[in-house]
Parts: sequence; C-alpha cells; structure tokens
Amino acid sequence: MGAVFHTDDGDKRVVLENNWDDKVGLTVDEMPVDIISASTFIDADKPNNMFSFQIYAEDREKFLDIAKVVYGFECELPKESMVSEFDPQAGKRVVFYNDFVITKYGRDTVHYKSFSDGEKKIATLLSTMFKKFRDADILLVDNIEMHIYFKRHMALLKKIEELFPNTQIIATTHSSIIVGQMDQKYLVDLEQYVK
Repeated sequence: MGAVFHTDDGDKRVVLENNWDDKVGLTVDEMPVDIISASTFIDADKPNNMFSFQIYAEDREKFLDIAKVVYGFECELPKESMVSEFDPQAGKRVVFYNDFVITKYGRDTVHYKSFSDGEKKIATLLSTMFKKFRDADILLVDNIEMHIYFKRHMALLKKIEELFPNTQIIATTHSSIIVGQMDQKYLVDLEQYVK
C-alpha cells in the first residue's frame, strides 16, 4: 500500500508492505522527520496486539459510542479497571481503562480476557484507532471490516467519519456491503493494478 503526499518540498512517497513473514512496515518513507507521524498503520489481526486492552479515560465516551455500534450490544469500561500510570512518551501521568465489558442480550456479561479472538480483534482495532489518531492525519487499515457482522460494516465507517472528521482513512476491504454502498469516488479496485 503506498501513497504520495504533496508537501512544500515536492511530492513525498510512503510505502507500507507486508513481506509475508508477519512483518508489516514502512519500506519507503520520504516524509520529513518533523511529520514522521503523518500516517500510521493498525494491524488488529496480529495476535501480539490482543494480549491486553487499554483505552485512555478521556476517550471513554467516544470509544463506547463506536463500540456499541460495531458490536451491537451494550458496552462498558468498568470503573474498577481505571488505572493511572506515568507515560514516558507523553511525559505525564495518564489515566486509562484496562478492561472492556460487553453485555450480550441484556444478560451475559463478557470481559475482554474472555472475548473470542474475533471480538478481541475488533476491540484492538477500535482502541488502537483512538491511540493512533492522536498523532496521525492519515490512517491505514487493512481489512477494516474484519470480524465485524456484515450489517454493521457501513455503520462502522459512518461512525469513524463522525468521530474523526479531520482524518483521512485509507482502508482495504473484502466487504461487498462497503463496495456496494460507499460513494464510488472513494473506491479503488486494486485488481486492476495486478498484472
């Protein structure tokens, strides 16, 4: 996946590749150092990203808003899971939640540690979006609809647009729902570039 960014110093290329050894990363990055965080990639499907859950307390309401839309159930961040720690990157103490609970059908409460892998991958995608959007103007997401019930694919995209109106999202999808309902001017069929 690649992009060309127009800057005052001319066009700059950024290329993200998967070398099929479970390593995804930038192979070309011509962006100036002061805007190195212009784009970021979320890999919610990687097992290492699913060991624990974390969302900043200040993002609580927005996270729960999108989680309810995507999961289709009541969602909560339990008060007892609130933690305060010093964040060396931010240079200050931050407050976050380290548990996420879904109440299915109004009766079955499931904590993050007991989620299915698919449910964990969705939580990873959503929580990572909030962390990464802080620093990036452009978000790259592979298989944005993965593990999400097909009737909620467009609801996810609409909610992302609502919550992050100033962020450009470049996403891949296999969802016929998204391809059929998205404004065609935003779609690129990558098969036309395969030789």
